[in-house]
Amino acid sequence: MDLQKINVKFFVANSSEISLEVFINIFNAWVQVSDGEYYDIADYSHVQAGPGILLIAHEANISMDNTDNRLGLLYNR
Repeated sequence: MDLQKINVKFFVANSSEISLEVFINIFNAWVQVSDGEYYDIADYSHVQAGPGILLIAHEANISMDNTDNRLGLLYNR
């Protein structure tokens, strides 16, 4: 089997206690120490039930994803 794409999402138990904006600072810190692995952050927190905060890299993207109002940490490669 030749995989083209893989997504893994770890859902948050109580999403009302988490602010997506906090992850802008967290992901920005990752960019600073990544030696070029991570290179950009996209803020879609204003989109209802959308992609949330996205950390962009060459190999994979990581996000605090809120698709379908189901918040979780998403690894997309």
